[in-house]
Amino acid sequence: MTGVLQVIQQGQLRGAEVFALDLARELAAGWRVSLLSLSAVDDAYGAAAADAGLPVDVAGGGRPGRFEPGLAWTLRSIIDRRDCRIVQANGAATLKYVVAARRLSRRPWRLVYRAIGMGSYWRRGLTRRLTYRWLLSHADLVVAVGRAVADDLVRGDRVDPRRVVVVPNGVRPARIASAAADRERVRTALGVSPSAHLLLYVGSLTGEKNVAALVDLVAALRGQGLPVHALLLGAGSLRDHLANAAARRGLAEAIHLQSPQQRPGPYFSAADLFVLPSSSEGMPAALIEAGMAGLPAVAYAVGGVPEVVEDQVTGRLVPPGDQNRLTQAVAELLRDGMRRRAMGEAARSRYRRFEISTVARAYGEAYMTLLRERRSA
Repeated sequence: MTGVLQVIQQGQLRGAEVFALDLARELAAGWRVSLLSLSAVDDAYGAAAADAGLPVDVAGGGRPGRFEPGLAWTLRSIIDRRDCRIVQANGAATLKYVVAARRLSRRPWRLVYRAIGMGSYWRRGLTRRLTYRWLLSHADLVVAVGRAVADDLVRGDRVDPRRVVVVPNGVRPARIASAAADRERVRTALGVSPSAHLLLYVGSLTGEKNVAALVDLVAALRGQGLPVHALLLGAGSLRDHLANAAARRGLAEAIHLQSPQQRPGPYFSAADLFVLPSSSEGMPAALIEAGMAGLPAVAYAVGGVPEVVEDQVTGRLVPPGDQNRLTQAVAELLRDGMRRRAMGEAARSRYRRFEISTVARAYGEAYMTLLRERRSA
């Protein structure tokens, strides 16, 4: 079988890394697939990979911040040893190493770059823009997770549109499975009463996710007399800041911070509404997972979010940064359980197109096209 290597930044249960694992698992029936992390793999990710029967190589032990030449040499050696024909860089942090490894490699292989975010948000300085423009020029194929990301690549990074394909983010339904008793069990463990409302956020606790808005949201909703709690599943640099902000506002018992979960299904089951206040997004998997679990969402209309949430159908879209409109939309849905449930069922039905089996077929077809082009060149 043809060798395919999925390169990830770090072996943690984060969006790009989980997708690479799920994609590799799905492709394994027809391809010889493996994973490589540029930095250490934690126990949870290692267990998930082992459960999928997938090998994970580690190129380095630290975090790949500034460019580390040793990682590129290690990556090149692993690619050559595994005789990979296709190497996929998942996210911008991996691209520079995959490009460097290709220039060092003694064997020909095809470079696929999976663009997961809006480059215009992240690459604001001229030097940074020019660097990534050069890196992107080395990709044989750029897979954008949504039309907004693809347009941003063509317009902002000057990527040839003929080298760009749009394949949406994908989710493995088994990850969000839950049992009938999970709702009560999770809420009891959190100290959330049956009559209270539980908001859910799943993702990184970092600046671009604008997670501090969730503390303001809970405070505003409680000020309206709504018994609201918020559960944040994630890790990141703002975790302590969020805990301190909640304590200062007397919300320590209402803001619940927990680590990322390999199987978040029970938490979707326990929640009443998913909230995503991000300043920038590509096509967030957590938003898709929520809908697949029958949980409607309220989100800022940034990046590829409107390609997932249909306003007034599967949730509500709010102008980016408008905290008052965010609060209003959440409050309206919390007060209207029938409408909320109808939106959740609509999402469950419409989001089947994001199942990883469908998405993986599109990747397999793209890989085959690349290999055919190589043979005919």
